[in-house]
This record gives sequence, structure tokens and C-alpha cells, in this order.
Amino acid sequence: MSKEVRIALIGVAGAIIAAIIGGLFALHSASTSTPTPTPVPKATASETLSEFCLLVQAHGLDTAYQLYSTNLKSSVSPAQFDDIWNKSLSNCTTNLTNSTDTTATGTIATTEFPSGQTRSYDVTLIKDNNGYWRIDSIK
Repeated sequence: MSKEVRIALIGVAGAIIAAIIGGLFALHSASTSTPTPTPVPKATASETLSEFCLLVQAHGLDTAYQLYSTNLKSSVSPAQFDDIWNKSLSNCTTNLTNSTDTTATGTIATTEFPSGQTRSYDVTLIKDNNGYWRIDSIK
């Protein structure tokens, strides 16, 4: 085999190896990105609270903010919301304690990771003009 053919084969092998490494990198990048869940309007207050918990645990804060009522959004900006909820949570649970056709009350309990610090929030929900449940107060 001539020197020129060997050099050409080495060049082709290098190009193939580079393409394989690039493909593996692209595949790894695509498989490690976690899409933020999109909220779907829920039929019950309990479902809305559960979805809120799932979203804040998944760091889908922009989407979780949309579950706040218009009234609550007027007093809590998206930046303030992020300050409150941008935490690593190992657990988020909800409990609906009272519900009528248009309002509901309950709690959200969170456990932060890795500190294990727990917090409990009293929550009021209302049905908006479209008939969807929204968080109207959280303390």
C-alpha cells in the first residue's frame, strides 16, 4: 500500500471517528434535556394543586406561574414567584381541605433538597371566568 493511500485512509478514519463522537454528543444532549410540562386546565381544585406541585418540582416555574389567578399575579410578579419557588424540592404534596363550586382551600407541603427543610403553605383557589381552577392566595 502506498504512502498516499495510507494517509487517505487515516484521514477517512479520523473523519468517521469525529462523526461518531459528534453524533454521540448530540444524542446525549437530546436525552438529558427535560422538557417543562405544559399545564392543561384542570377540572378540579385538587388536580390544579397537584399540577402546581409537579411543575415547581420540575422547575417549570413560568408554567406554574400561569396557575396563579389574575388577582394573585397582580401582587406577585414573575420575578417574585421565581424567588419563592426556585428551589430544589425532594417532595411536594397537596391536601384539599374544603371545596365548593367556585372556591377551595388546602395546603401545599414542600421538602427542600438537600437540607430537608419543610414548609407548609395555606392555599385558596378560585374558578376563573373560563371555569378553570387557579391559585388565588398562598401564605
